[in-house]
Amino acid sequence: MIQGNVTKCTDGTPFPGVTLILTSINGSTLAQTNTDAKGYYKLNFPSNEGTFYVNASYPGHMTLRKLVKTAHSSAPSDTNSYGWVNFQLGPEPMLSIDAPRQQFLNESFNFTLTFNNNGNELVLVP
Repeated sequence: MIQGNVTKCTDGTPFPGVTLILTSINGSTLAQTNTDAKGYYKLNFPSNEGTFYVNASYPGHMTLRKLVKTAHSSAPSDTNSYGWVNFQLGPEPMLSIDAPRQQFLNESFNFTLTFNNNGNELVLVP
């Protein structure tokens, strides 16, 4: 079982309705679910593997993929493996350009895009 929480990067509040997909290392889909009203999810699946990918996605937001390793329970009677992974999703960066009324053909432009996401990334686009 793999479980966790998803929050919004803009304010840290729970993010309901996010789709979580669990895949094996080779890409086979093993389980899928959505977060509840509190941003919590739980993926139950049968597997002998111990390492998986979890993808978190929501329309208009960046899709994140994380590697998670499960561990066997410390209770002798529990044969399940458990893992925990949290996500913080932010909106997809948007670019809006107001162009002059004239058209530019075969012109080159340099500009910088800055967006507020986890880590306040700075992306330079030639």
